[in-house]
Amino acid sequence: MPSRLSNAMLFLIRLPTLAVLLKALLYHKSTSAVSAHDAAPPSSSSRRPNIILFMTDDQDVTANSLDYMPRLNRLFRREGMEFLHYYVPTGLCCPSRATILKGQYCHNTEIFDNGDLTNSTYKSGAWHKYLDTGLENETIATMLQSAGYETALIGKYLNGYMGPKAASHKPPGFDHWMGMLHLSFYGPSFSDNGEFLQLNETVYQTDFIRDWAVDFLTHKRDPSKPFFLMMTPFAPHTPATPAKRHEDMFQDAAFPRYDSFNPSDEVQQHRPAWIKDLPLLTQKQIDDMDNFYRNRLRSLQAIDEALERVVDTLHDLQIDDNTYMF
Repeated sequence: MPSRLSNAMLFLIRLPTLAVLLKALLYHKSTSAVSAHDAAPPSSSSRRPNIILFMTDDQDVTANSLDYMPRLNRLFRREGMEFLHYYVPTGLCCPSRATILKGQYCHNTEIFDNGDLTNSTYKSGAWHKYLDTGLENETIATMLQSAGYETALIGKYLNGYMGPKAASHKPPGFDHWMGMLHLSFYGPSFSDNGEFLQLNETVYQTDFIRDWAVDFLTHKRDPSKPFFLMMTPFAPHTPATPAKRHEDMFQDAAFPRYDSFNPSDEVQQHRPAWIKDLPLLTQKQIDDMDNFYRNRLRSLQAIDEALERVVDTLHDLQIDDNTYMF
């Protein structure tokens, strides 16, 4: 039986190579775009595509977390396209996020790390430096907006985006802005188009992001325009708090025991000096690792549900055949 999503363009891709693809899509058949005032609606092949970027935070590949996401596997791996070869020149949050937004390596953005977590200095990274050096003025969002796209972000923006200054700040290029200020899994706060928004402690962050995105797709956007939507939840980043409905799942899951996991003394003595003298992990440390691993998997279940909900919404709105979802 063929999938009802066979025409959708779904991609599982490692970032930040996505920035290059998005910039290419910016000009996809732009000269043949049809005015909303034309009598006959354009075919899906002649319209500029919609773009959704759904980005998790600190999700692993080699620890097998994707194997615990059945909806993602069905919709993106089996029915979509997966890019397996990728390179991350700077494996840190803020430099990678800056690269995704700018399409430039960190030696060009000069966002080299996450900055001082107290935000008292930002010589090497974080949102304050990104703002003060003018990097916000030209991003994938400003480019797409200039090309006639309706743009939106819901979720985490850049490290250091917090406090009163951030709450009142709506970055250029975004028509709809719901930037997360406090990253709590329950009861997070946001900048709602430059206005502070505090959710109550019963609201689970990923579910709020899912529902806001569905509302944007269904009610908020202008259907005569193509759209660019970024969804950036915090899961499965530490502390990886799962939704209550998922907190008892995967009781038997354990962190993968790689060859480097508590190696023998014979193996360990050949390691670099800063590693070879480390003691073996204690049973408590191993138990803590396994518990944390299980919570990471549990926190990804709401992500998996959100992915399916967004894809179902695209199908219900009959725009899935003209939407690229990464």
